[in-house]
Amino acid sequence: MSISLGAFFWGEIRALFIPLQGIGFLQALLISLPWSTMIFVAVKFYLTQKHLKLEEQLRKQAEINLLHSQLNPHFLFNSLNTIASFARTQPTRCEDLVHDLAAVLRYSLSQSGLNQPKKSAPKEVWVKLSDELVILNKWCDIERSRFGDNLRINFDIDDDLLDKVVPAMLLQPLIENAIKHGKSTPLHIWITVRHDAQHMLFNVRDNGVGFDESYLINANNKHTSKEHRKLEQDKGAHFGLEITQARLELEAGARLEFSNTPEGGANVEFKLQLGS
Repeated sequence: MSISLGAFFWGEIRALFIPLQGIGFLQALLISLPWSTMIFVAVKFYLTQKHLKLEEQLRKQAEINLLHSQLNPHFLFNSLNTIASFARTQPTRCEDLVHDLAAVLRYSLSQSGLNQPKKSAPKEVWVKLSDELVILNKWCDIERSRFGDNLRINFDIDDDLLDKVVPAMLLQPLIENAIKHGKSTPLHIWITVRHDAQHMLFNVRDNGVGFDESYLINANNKHTSKEHRKLEQDKGAHFGLEITQARLELEAGARLEFSNTPEGGANVEFKLQLGS
């Protein structure tokens, strides 16, 4: 209506200065109708797309929050078993490990999507690699205390990557999976973080028995359906890896790559864009 009135009054004003016939109201209405329609459709399209984008962001954040909540009880259960083994024989050591676990839990809860502002985007809650490694080493100390000389964990990190940001609690489930499924004595796990011109390159490998061939085929198939992945989770097979895979896809658009080393051990790697 406002466009029609504007066209009508513009025609009348123009007729005062230029010897042309004014525009009638019906004519103004007919002129403005297609413009009004186009403007309405454009505004409606914009608002619809904005609403859909907001819904997608909320759905993505909800999935990330769910994955964080699934991961926390998983490593908590295993860590408590480790600490329990020292309760009677080495109470002082047990107390130290409880403090380590408390630090890990505090860090995990503070960095998870469940404890972040609702409007925070996934990359806004990433952490420095140096902070991640401090907490990861506390977790590794708990595991080393449990297995003693039967477990060796070595880190090899490029120093110039320590200030780069990564998703929180991402390497821990990869190491935990190696410990759970390595089945080798002594078990040796190597964690390396390197970089090329565009990416941070993460690698976790061990000298264990490696992955089953059937798991490698399904895990490395980019077209594997979410329903099939959910079925694998329900089976309890490599639960931490499945959650980490889902988190990587949602938070960084990246994927885990699985393989076995020439010696037979498991190898997991992924890369993150530098400057993320």
